[in-house]
Amino acid sequence: MSAVPGPQAPALAAGTRLGDYVLGELLWRLRLAEVYAARGPTAAATLYVIAPQYAGHPEIRAEIIAGTRAAAALPEHPSVVRTVAAGLTGEILWIATEDVDGVCVRELLRKKVQGGATGLGAAGAATVVLSAAAAVEAAVHGALGADSIIASRDGRPRVADLALARGILAAARLGVLSERGGLAPEAAAAGAPSPSADIYGLGGLLYEALVGVPFERGGPRPTEVVASLPAQLDEVIARCCHRDPQRRFGSVAALREIVTDLIGRGAEPPTAAGSGRLAPAGGSPSLAPAGSSPSLAQAIAHAPRATPMPIDASLAMALSDETERWLVSKGQLDYGPFSLATVVEQIEQGKILGAHIIIDADSGARTEVSAHPLLGPISDAAKARHDDERRVAAEAAHRRTETKRGALLYAVIAVAVIGVGGGAFWGIKRARTEERTTLAAVKGVGSASIDLNVSAPKRPARAPRSRSGRAPRPGAQASDDYALDFSGDEGDDATETLDLDTIHKVYSRQGGALGRCLAQNGGGTANIAFSIDGPSGKVTVVRVNGATSGGLATCVGRVMRSLSFPTVKGPRTRAEFDISM
Repeated sequence: MSAVPGPQAPALAAGTRLGDYVLGELLWRLRLAEVYAARGPTAAATLYVIAPQYAGHPEIRAEIIAGTRAAAALPEHPSVVRTVAAGLTGEILWIATEDVDGVCVRELLRKKVQGGATGLGAAGAATVVLSAAAAVEAAVHGALGADSIIASRDGRPRVADLALARGILAAARLGVLSERGGLAPEAAAAGAPSPSADIYGLGGLLYEALVGVPFERGGPRPTEVVASLPAQLDEVIARCCHRDPQRRFGSVAALREIVTDLIGRGAEPPTAAGSGRLAPAGGSPSLAPAGSSPSLAQAIAHAPRATPMPIDASLAMALSDETERWLVSKGQLDYGPFSLATVVEQIEQGKILGAHIIIDADSGARTEVSAHPLLGPISDAAKARHDDERRVAAEAAHRRTETKRGALLYAVIAVAVIGVGGGAFWGIKRARTEERTTLAAVKGVGSASIDLNVSAPKRPARAPRSRSGRAPRPGAQASDDYALDFSGDEGDDATETLDLDTIHKVYSRQGGALGRCLAQNGGGTANIAFSIDGPSGKVTVVRVNGATSGGLATCVGRVMRSLSFPTVKGPRTRAEFDISM
């Protein structure tokens, strides 16, 4: 959905009947349609009335009909608004979805910018992007943007225009779409959706949710607009929105993990102070403690429709009911009955998961735990915590394994040294001393030679400016792999690099592990290039002989990413060295 006015046609009068639906108020104007509240035969609904110039175009009309059929055939998903009907009344082509009680995210952003604010804050942006990512993992969209998302009253964003996506791409391909923001270049040219186009759309959505305006090359960096954001977010958005699809993230799942690691852990926290939904009754609608970024649900709290009972108050009331009326279905078996407090306790313990079905024994209503309005936020938080615990345990187990392997290697060397005569002993000791000064003793694989080079990161070329001082928009010079074509880059003196001795002291501690990678993968020599993130001191990119995949690259990458370098004020340091057996 789009706050930018779409095709301007006279709005249909309230009370107009389209099929089994009676129109109510006009809600929004979209790229291809107008959106109305409606009353259906059995329940409230939302109706999309396609603009006449698109409904009357044979190719666009055919794509909209095909997209509607595909959307209606999808199973229900907590992050997707369900398509329920479509029809042609006279010359009016329309699509009906389940009732949407909320606000369009782009409309929400437009009002915030008009009020002097920027975007939704880090937590709100993460909530929108992670929910949209979950939706496009279930069904490819291809034309995703802030105008595609509805933020419902309980704070859950959902993709609402899946049925229109193919029509949007067809209109872009034919050159008749007035607003193309957020479309991947190749998708707009070919008119075909793809997972790579969705990654582009998610990057543009993340940018717009943080900055408050649609993504455009040459615009400000998110970290220039919101000072508290992690610096890596600039590179994440740049990679998502790269013109070359091959240089974007390889999967939506990978992007979700990165966004979660950078800002998603703080998004909509399910706590008493900030429940991820509306605040307790009697207080102002706030989702986070004082001083934190405003959340999504806080931002939509003032929309015109009536607000339901705040979720914290609802949850407190539900937990006080000790009636054992809830069953939990796991696979083919039902467990229970439980009180709601017991269900929450088992979610916290990891015994009940988001994919399990919770059943109200009184009414027979069934829903996934992750989609339950009260239990969903608790399930999400518990999953995040359990994932963190498993990651820590896996890292600890890996360290123990490496320690045991190192100890065994030392033992084998010791036995070999003892079995050799005194002259051999002193020769081996001298060789070990020389190896330690170069590659921290590449034990058991022979001597090694190293050639190390250190340099500052390559900066993208400055975009030429017009007399007005603004960087050019479409057609500007493309950025490199990891940087947006932003205007106003810092001067060259803004980068501080690590010196050779400092880098050598850190990576040489893993000489044995690097040597084993070389020996185990059949290589006699290798060139290892890597990039060190300045503020964190972590290795972010590793290439071995120019490659990032394969047995040797994977092994060396795992060793290098385990290192921690001193932090510097520059964005990153690039270094490379040669190792040979």
